[in-house]
Amino acid sequence: MLLLSACGDDDGAATPDASVAIDAGSDAGASDAGGSDAGSDAGGCGARVTATIGPEGGTLAHCDGASLVVPPGAMASAAELSIERVASPPAPLAPHVLAGPAFIFDAPGVLFSDSVTVVLPHDGGPRMEMAAQTDEGWLLLESCEVTETTISQSFRALGTFVALHDPTPYPERLTGLGEGRIDFTFGGIEDEIDVDPEGHAIDQDPGEGRTLTLLFRRSGDSGFVQVDLRFTISAEGVVEPLQIQHYDGSVGEIWSADILAWPDDLDVTITRDEAGVIEGTIDATLHYGSEQTRPFTATFTARSELYRYPPERACELPEG
Repeated sequence: MLLLSACGDDDGAATPDASVAIDAGSDAGASDAGGSDAGSDAGGCGARVTATIGPEGGTLAHCDGASLVVPPGAMASAAELSIERVASPPAPLAPHVLAGPAFIFDAPGVLFSDSVTVVLPHDGGPRMEMAAQTDEGWLLLESCEVTETTISQSFRALGTFVALHDPTPYPERLTGLGEGRIDFTFGGIEDEIDVDPEGHAIDQDPGEGRTLTLLFRRSGDSGFVQVDLRFTISAEGVVEPLQIQHYDGSVGEIWSADILAWPDDLDVTITRDEAGVIEGTIDATLHYGSEQTRPFTATFTARSELYRYPPERACELPEG
């Protein structure tokens, strides 16, 4: 392990407490983010750290807890890599908040032939996620692994990354959330299903709009039947259907509105009053396979609860 002192804080002044740890012999699958100085008190250095890493691979660690793990063979030749703490990162859109410092990971002119691992520190909290900075703001990414102090993901390209979390106290269980009822006619047969006790009515609020999901589900001696309705509703109240689907377990058939191919086969209205009661109507043509169609009409009422699905964990994101 070679330890090199890094110079320059946010103002360009020397900062002897900022160090870079280079482990040229580290295992390709091991994140050496906890090097000698990687665990220093967060916010103590704020420096840009650099190191030259070659085809043998290695780990570049920032004293504020970020690190970059380069496996052997990911680089064709030696090049300078850097990690720099961002002085004032922009705030993310609600409901997310910053969960740690943001860092710029840079490798000018380098095309990685294998994924490198970005490791970020975080200060704890529920629903931890990683985000990359774009021209439009922070873009949420599926993270590969979350520990009590770090979050990581593998990439073929670098950029500016930060840990975010959602502090909203969501319900632990999805089934049974909300309430509501749908009365519908499908293929000339009338039916009705409640949200309770097996379905759910939820709002997923990303800050500038929401996704409304109404799942009406019934099981029992008469068989399993569900109607799955999903919409996006903008901050201005514009409704865009995402899914209109009917499933009958007794015959194993899923009938859906082909929203992209036949947008004119679907008419939806949704209103919500000041008390939060949702009312809606649907007049649609549902498709089964490429040729079979049936009419579907419905009226529904519901009262939804706020919910977000927990972040999934996906490793080795595709290139780009």
